[in-house]
Amino acid sequence: MEENELIDLSDVCDRIYKTWKKVWKQCIIIVLVCICLFEAKIFLTYQKTYTSSMTVVVSTKGEDILVSKDSNEETNNAFRNALMSSSMQKVIQDDLKVTYLPATLSVSVVPNTNFLVVSSTADNAKDAFQVIQSVEKNYGQITRLMNDANMIVLEKPELSTQPDQSPQYIKNAISAIVLAVGIDLIIIVVLTLLRRTITKEEHIKNKLHLKSLGSIPFISGKKRSFAYKDQLLVTNERIPRMFRDSFRSLVLTIERKKDKQVYMFTSTLPNEGKSIMSANTALTLAQDGCKVILIDLDLRNPSLYQILQLTEKKEQIGDYLDEKCSLDDIIYDSQINDHLDVITGTKRYDHSIEMLSRSRLNELFEELRKRYDYIIVDVPPVLMMQDALSVCQYIDASILVIKQDYAKIYEIMDVLNELSENDAHVMGCILNSVEKSLFDKESSHYGYGYGYGYGK
Repeated sequence: MEENELIDLSDVCDRIYKTWKKVWKQCIIIVLVCICLFEAKIFLTYQKTYTSSMTVVVSTKGEDILVSKDSNEETNNAFRNALMSSSMQKVIQDDLKVTYLPATLSVSVVPNTNFLVVSSTADNAKDAFQVIQSVEKNYGQITRLMNDANMIVLEKPELSTQPDQSPQYIKNAISAIVLAVGIDLIIIVVLTLLRRTITKEEHIKNKLHLKSLGSIPFISGKKRSFAYKDQLLVTNERIPRMFRDSFRSLVLTIERKKDKQVYMFTSTLPNEGKSIMSANTALTLAQDGCKVILIDLDLRNPSLYQILQLTEKKEQIGDYLDEKCSLDDIIYDSQINDHLDVITGTKRYDHSIEMLSRSRLNELFEELRKRYDYIIVDVPPVLMMQDALSVCQYIDASILVIKQDYAKIYEIMDVLNELSENDAHVMGCILNSVEKSLFDKESSHYGYGYGYGYGK
């Protein structure tokens, strides 16, 4: 077996933990459902019963009552059959003056003895006690049927004051929890094994056969104050340093590519953070003094104007593509960095593919190449829309944003094939929203989330 085929147990455990974090609410529901079912079963099936018993020994005349159990087995069996016979039941009914036997009779052997326990079980203690008393009073009629057998009562019956057993709600709740936890574990393990996703940077190389351009740590929403909860930008000094350093490493890689100027950021599915990636990459380049323009070509769901909190009113990118305005009319001042400009919009366009196919877009890129050092383009997820493929012809390199443990590997591979067939020049992948591993104490536990969604 090759090295890359070996099972990484630490990775499996880490994935199980992440799966649990995704489905813990459903797991709790399963526990509650199991508890309710178990308790409902007891509530619906529980029947209160009372038992009165007497201990007897049966022997033939002249036989020692302490004979071994084995030697008296035939006599005991005969006694049991006689007691349970319809004749004996008729005797008890006549004695109690009832038309049916209000209790159930049973006979059991005391372990390692030849003693028998005769029990009467009924829905109430009085019936059980009266039936066993009748047996005691009329046992002589039983022994007459057994050819010289003799029954001696060693322990007389008593009126039961407690039901045979009470509903075991707590015990059943514990059993339900144990069962539910077992079901939860099976579900989590199965989901983990079936859900083949990217969880580590090395997976990008080993499973996707691409270069990893770095990983962006997860910043929990609980770690953000209200004042800056939506400012997930490298310019926000309250964002953890590791978050900013991750983009610094990415930008150093981009700056070494002297022959590339236009970079496209896309993803496999929505909610993988590609817009945040493109915005922060553009800002980091601008911080280095590079003249950068950030373009939002996600015409179906523009979001950069929200991320950058732009307030200046300009014409829409869609207006430019519709030839309703000039290029200068749609260029925003980012208001964050003097070296960064932005082209974006707020309108949504259902016919975005047709708009991106116009020659006007080619004119846009030709002019911007003359004005800026770098052009960062944000496009829709490839698996959701074909818009990104329409832009491939204008770019120098594309970067695929992969959210940790999100898109399935086969989905990512489909996207990479699409990009390759359209000459997208995939430079590598960024692993986004990376959470702390159970086995890596040095990993940071930051993260962020940004709303992203498509209509029909």
